[in-house]
Amino acid sequence: MNLLDAVNVDIRESYSYQSLKGYCYIANRSKFVVINGLLAPAEKRIVAAHEAAHLILHKDLIKAAPLRDFTLCYL
Repeated sequence: MNLLDAVNVDIRESYSYQSLKGYCYIANRSKFVVINGLLAPAEKRIVAAHEAAHLILHKDLIKAAPLRDFTLCYL
């Protein structure tokens, strides 16, 4: 998860939702990514990259409310 570290994102794990893979939000000018702790390590990396893209591409939307993803698109 070095990409998130490089852009000063606080990474956390959650075990609350089994179907939720991850989400990101901005609070008090700090960026956060929450990843489902039940995922396999490889899938956690995919979710981290996906959420990093949200922080880069949809920053204005994230300031209004967290973006939540329940599915991933595998190419």
